[in-house]
Amino acid sequence: MRGRWFVLWVPLLAACTNVKDSRQNEVTFTCEGGARITAWFDDDAVRLLLPGETDKVTLAQVRAGTGDSYEAGGLRFAVNTDSATLERNGKRVYHGCST
Repeated sequence: MRGRWFVLWVPLLAACTNVKDSRQNEVTFTCEGGARITAWFDDDAVRLLLPGETDKVTLAQVRAGTGDSYEAGGLRFAVNTDSATLERNGKRVYHGCST
């Protein structure tokens, strides 16, 4: 009987180690003026929860000279080390954002 339980638990434990904790990639930036942006980073995109919004927006990663840059629908989120800036249609909306 013990052998059967072992056979059941090993695949279950292996499956659990592959589950990605979404909080691992969660970063909250506090910007000048006190606004907070919460970001969830994936390999090639970022999901943002912007101040005053209830829905997250997803931006795709694009080439950047330094740091990382993400864009979609007129939004650009640029991250360099622990600081970030959010632009909408080329104008800075949130800047001086840090973790």
